[in-house]
Amino acid sequence: MPKRKLQFLALGLVIILGIVARVVDLGTHFTHTDDMMPLLHTLNAQDPSHPFVSWLRSVHAIASMTTYAPMQFFLTTVLISPEQDFETLLRWGRLPSLLAGIGGFVLLLILVRKLRSENTFPAQLIALTLLAFSWENIIYAKQTSSYAIGVTAAIAVLLLLIHLLRTPSWRLGTMLGTGLLLGVLSATQYQVIFFLPAFFTVLCLHQWGKGIRGGAVFKGPAFAGAVASLFVLLLYYFYIRTVPLKAAYISWNAGPAGEFAFSLDGHGGLFGTVLYAVKFFGGNFFTVFQAMTAVVPETHLLANFLGGSLLVLFLLGMISFADTRDRERRTIGIFFLLTALTWAALIMMRKLSFGPTRHALMLLPFFALGVAEGICY
Repeated sequence: MPKRKLQFLALGLVIILGIVARVVDLGTHFTHTDDMMPLLHTLNAQDPSHPFVSWLRSVHAIASMTTYAPMQFFLTTVLISPEQDFETLLRWGRLPSLLAGIGGFVLLLILVRKLRSENTFPAQLIALTLLAFSWENIIYAKQTSSYAIGVTAAIAVLLLLIHLLRTPSWRLGTMLGTGLLLGVLSATQYQVIFFLPAFFTVLCLHQWGKGIRGGAVFKGPAFAGAVASLFVLLLYYFYIRTVPLKAAYISWNAGPAGEFAFSLDGHGGLFGTVLYAVKFFGGNFFTVFQAMTAVVPETHLLANFLGGSLLVLFLLGMISFADTRDRERRTIGIFFLLTALTWAALIMMRKLSFGPTRHALMLLPFFALGVAEGICY
């Protein structure tokens, strides 16, 4: 059998197994309050005599009364109805997350192919395997909440960035489309907004690297940023500004002893604070990385070995991004670095915790790409 066909079959097998893992108990997978809220708000807002208005009202109710971004619920609210039994409600209510997860497989394969002209298959296989079999990713592809779609949105941001890096000149229409797409992606999962500072900084650096100087460096990125910001401001006005009232930035996600919430108090001066920060970010990074990439239970004999091995490959991948002569991959490495700094700043400002919660699932594509890059280094 030709090598190319074997590679296609291997990737296809991983995709099939990843889909099966998500479909097999879609209607019976465990549920909880956060999983049920979109269904309850939809059923409460439905009015058969005014279907279009009740559809919009349902989406608005979910986004207003939960911390979820609204986009996927435009589909969810169409799929469920009061006539369905409990299991059917769960199955149809979770379908958008399932579809988003499967879409992430396809986008990731495209992304890796665009990033690597050599050793494409090994990179695709390892990245796809981590995305498909991550327990955290499987779990949230079988929940109604907007976390699985966030993983796909993160991959889409990277694809958009690569597309722009390969576009010779950024016309007005190109940057308008960029801003609109980033706005839509922000409406799928609010954490996409955290990628925007790094995204637009990288675009400006790319312009500078092409020899463009003066205001022209900022012209295209600023226009796209303004369009995306308009979307973000609308999201903020209607939904995001009430998030702290519905769920504090730091609460249960701080961990049993507050170990996942950054604190500057009580570390004995500058040296003690620096030492604390190194321990906090270093130790919690491994915890988050291991939890998001885990394909076995944390109590499994191989859990620490697999987590440690994947972390070594990820770090090699970061070195590879810095060491490569390929300008696109080096730029993606800069984007990774700036995103990490943005995340760290938000953690230090106590707007985010840094623990193995569902909110860290957005980082899985970065982990998967880093490990794939390390395999090929």
